Amino acid sequence: MPSLQAAFIVALCIMLPLLEVPRWRRLKANSTSAARLGHYREVIVLLWALAAVSAWLAAPATLFDAPGRLGGMEWLTGSATASWLVQGGALLLVGMLTAQALRSLTDEEVRQQYALAAQPLKFMLPAGRRERRWWIVVAISAGVCEELVYRGFMLAYFGQPGTGLGLGLGGAWLLSTLAFGLVHAYQGLAGVLRSGIVGGLLGLVAIASGHLALAIVLHVVIDLLPLAYYRPAEGSVEGVAEVGDQVGRVLDADRNPDQGVGDTH
Repeated sequence: MPSLQAAFIVALCIMLPLLEVPRWRRLKANSTSAARLGHYREVIVLLWALAAVSAWLAAPATLFDAPGRLGGMEWLTGSATASWLVQGGALLLVGMLTAQALRSLTDEEVRQQYALAAQPLKFMLPAGRRERRWWIVVAISAGVCEELVYRGFMLAYFGQPGTGLGLGLGGAWLLSTLAFGLVHAYQGLAGVLRSGIVGGLLGLVAIASGHLALAIVLHVVIDLLPLAYYRPAEGSVEGVAEVGDQVGRVLDADRNPDQGVGDTH
């Protein structure tokens, strides 16, 4: 299915980023709890759909095995020392990020620093308990599905001669990293660069280990970190504002008895 694979790659690398930017802008313009919950559900469905198509197009090969047999990057695939250094370094880095995020649970100064850094993305981050529960599903879905698509499928397609572009492992890693960064264009240039760096690291982990298991775990952990350092429902300005909006809707309903509290059209 070379033609279908090529069409899917074009959709992932070009069409998806172009479609995602206006969709996320709409959320940013109307970032209510209901809008975020609806967006989370849409993201979950989209991620699993992309993973399912990737698995179908890659069959009978499995996407969980990184294509380490492709030419290139022998410094990593041919050296046990380099492989363990890459995997160990990634574990250490994510461990440090996790420890710092958990520290924000008890250190108000650290928490405020994280809250300030998260300001550009607060429109998409979970505020209430229900949103936070759905965010867990989003994080797990992103960790599994994005690794299957951007590391499993793309590495094989870009690097495999005959069925793909035949760029070798190095070229496949670079293009898949760029594609992963571009799909986060809705976060702005900083988000593209940040996501590209994370995607590149996860790609190296997948290549070094020969499978996607560790990359998936690290990806999920990274996406779960906002649950520790972003907690507006517990007294921050954003949380107070959200409660204020709810009170305002109740007062408006009292002033307009013809419209019930639940009527928010």
